[in-house]
Amino acid sequence: MAALTLVAALLGAVLGNISGSMQSLAPPGGGGVGGWAGGGHGEGHGFSAAVLDRLCGQAEQLCPEAFAAAVARKGGGEGSGAGGGAGAGGGCGEPLGVPESQDADLRAVLEQVGGGPDGRDVMTALSNKALISADGKYGMLETFLTSVKRAGVKNFFLIALDDHTANAMRAIGVPYWRAPDVNTQGANDNHGISAKKYKLLLEILSLGYNVLLSDADVVALRDPFPELIRDSDVEGMTDAEDALRARGETIVMDEPEMGWSRYVYTNRIWAMNSGTFYVKSNARTVHLMQQIHSRLVSEEAWDQAVFNEELIRPSYGKHRSPQCSVRVAEMRVFANSKFLFKHVRYERKDFPPALGGNVPALVHVNFHPDKWDRMKSVVARYVEGQRKALDPYPIGSCAAVCTPDCKPECIASNAGRRGRFL
Repeated sequence: MAALTLVAALLGAVLGNISGSMQSLAPPGGGGVGGWAGGGHGEGHGFSAAVLDRLCGQAEQLCPEAFAAAVARKGGGEGSGAGGGAGAGGGCGEPLGVPESQDADLRAVLEQVGGGPDGRDVMTALSNKALISADGKYGMLETFLTSVKRAGVKNFFLIALDDHTANAMRAIGVPYWRAPDVNTQGANDNHGISAKKYKLLLEILSLGYNVLLSDADVVALRDPFPELIRDSDVEGMTDAEDALRARGETIVMDEPEMGWSRYVYTNRIWAMNSGTFYVKSNARTVHLMQQIHSRLVSEEAWDQAVFNEELIRPSYGKHRSPQCSVRVAEMRVFANSKFLFKHVRYERKDFPPALGGNVPALVHVNFHPDKWDRMKSVVARYVEGQRKALDPYPIGSCAAVCTPDCKPECIASNAGRRGRFL
């Protein structure tokens, strides 16, 4: 750890122009240790903007406390604090490449709720009137909000997509931002609403705040912020049901006509979930949100597919990757509902602490259409201690009666039988 601190301290010296020895890096006739004094990255010191941005990002990830101190010594750290001009520079002074949001209401709510080590962490979700009653006391969104409060999350606000939802938040005392309308190609359904969030996230990131985004079909059982590793630009939930698929697996394809080279090796990573992820504010994540929003404005596409393509795809041809670093969140901490209902609910160690076990921080009911019912049962199981609260549910979406999504032979299976899609 001491070695990592030393690395951060050395980079901090560069940030603060503390050491005059860096002048030796300037080319003949150059402008000194360039960039850091306002000359722009890549001028004078011989390093490109991309290299410096990556070095700064790595230093911040490895030793956040030492890095923050180094930035502070630089003179307040352009954009290093909440409301500190982050649109003009991230923690390293690197421009984000987008103007700061001028939305006064957004600035106010961020200043009100911002938390974490430096006041720059917020948790948010977006919703419209379909998920909550006018008084804010009934609906799936109310179940989500109650779970967030019960879990002890202090730095939360809701992105309200209409006046009905904004008024409901005001009635129950939940901080909110009445967001402006965002146009995309999506319909006004769950996926269409979800597609709006990337433009809204861009507004938040432009002000230097890191965001833990959640869908409304999530149950918070513990404060998720202490569980974040914070070593990557994007840290999010996986849609995988086992660790091999989550971290990536090698796939061997057989092409017999190739003879000697018939076996082709490739890799596959299960999709990152676009409904539950933590994103840091920096130039790379700003670029990511810009690219996703740009595509969703012009294409009729599922936002999660676009999110994964832009996050994971390398630069190729005319496509320039944002080059975000990615961490797959621990599945037993940030659990998707497929993993929960196929595996976790059968394990005794997932019982509440009072019953001798541990619980996930977040449970996302993303694989099942009966979302609200399952959310309430998750609360019954892990908060109220009702051990059998999840037992009546089938693993998949089929119920005891025939539905369009289910085949007859599927219906005939016993609900909840382990290892089967029902």
